[in-house]
Amino acid sequence: SDVKLLIANDKNTLIEVNKKLHREIFSLGYL
Repeated sequence: SDVKLLIANDKNTLIEVNKKLHREIFSLGYL
């Protein structure tokens, strides 16, 4: 179950990183 938790945490981290990247790309596009 620990492995499943680690995988879930990794997925959540990736989603957060993607959101941040999208925000930065959008703000760059508006400049």
